[in-house]
Amino acid sequence: MDGIPFPGPDSVAATESVIRAYHDMKASIRYFYKNAREEGNVFEIDTNMIFIGGSSAGAIAAVHVAYLDDISELPVYVDTTELGLGGGIEGQSGNAGYPSAIAGVVNLAGALRDTSWIDVGDAPIVSLHATDDGTVPYDTDLITLSGIWDIVTVSGSGDIHPQCDNMGITNCLHTVFGGTMHPVHAGSAAHYDTTVMYVRNFLSSIVCGEPINCFANDGIVNVDELSKDLDVNLYPNPVSDVLNIEFGSAVGMETQVRLMDATGKLLQTVNVFDSRITLDVQNLSSGAYVLEVVGPNWSTTKKFVK
Repeated sequence: MDGIPFPGPDSVAATESVIRAYHDMKASIRYFYKNAREEGNVFEIDTNMIFIGGSSAGAIAAVHVAYLDDISELPVYVDTTELGLGGGIEGQSGNAGYPSAIAGVVNLAGALRDTSWIDVGDAPIVSLHATDDGTVPYDTDLITLSGIWDIVTVSGSGDIHPQCDNMGITNCLHTVFGGTMHPVHAGSAAHYDTTVMYVRNFLSSIVCGEPINCFANDGIVNVDELSKDLDVNLYPNPVSDVLNIEFGSAVGMETQVRLMDATGKLLQTVNVFDSRITLDVQNLSSGAYVLEVVGPNWSTTKKFVK
């Protein structure tokens, strides 16, 4: 009706929805523990390797399950007498008395209400998020529904991962520069393939007890095999002081170079605006390093030795 605004969701309703989803996800985790212990483990679940995850709203629920772990962190305005909001951290969604511990979380364009909830010893996380996501912010900003309603301020992947680094939590973040689609993999076959490989490599690293693989490469590989030919050349290799990086057809707008050590820890990020750049590596310790070269819809990795 003209002149009467449609009542969109508010911060209280949104927070309550997240808590209900949070309780339901915890109950689902507890179910698999219950089945493994008392019902013959019909799903053949290794309860030491339970991972949770989701995309958009599902990712928001998953990261809250991973990092909201103290009843005092729940907002004071939440009415815990309402249906689905009681029961403290574990909730009342079923399978009471069983653990809800997880081995890691997959976050596809999700967010956390408060990154200070992330603490030492929390679960590993892998995330993919676009910097220009128009719904769930990449950094700390408002969640916006349909570009119309500003709902609640949250912290997206771009702020979750620095806090994980600060707390010593194993984590990988793949950033898509630009990309207003939410979630970005939903509207692009290239981004979808990257998402599958990136998440697979991260999870396989944890399950197999291997060094964390924060790369969207084909196959689960070691550092000696992290190479695909997209006209990106490094020299000299091995290098002592200055590494030259030359780009052919691969370079273009929104290209970045990310310098990582052999464990996947990000050391430096450089935006590429020319067909050749140099990196000063004289302060690096001796050893193997990886450059991840990321374009708007592709990525490749190259190894070099200092």
